[in-house]
Amino acid sequence: GPQSFPLESLKNGPKVCVGAGTGLGECYLTQGSVSDEYTCFPSEGGHVEYAPRHNLEVRLFEFLNEKFCTKDRISVERVVSG
Repeated sequence: GPQSFPLESLKNGPKVCVGAGTGLGECYLTQGSVSDEYTCFPSEGGHVEYAPRHNLEVRLFEFLNEKFCTKDRISVERVVSG
């Protein structure tokens, strides 16, 4: 299951940002030499495959396949974005 970490341990180190809108924006931030300074690296993470694991998720996959007239591929971006 999920792990929990003390808040103090999350202050430093890399960060991940995800934002759903008309697309799915994703990036990660790495800490620079100055503690409050981060560098942003954008990614194309929204283009990963949606992989349903349960019956309800399979039904969503089938609905989206029909809605977008696709035969076998639905991206995560299609699932969470408008």
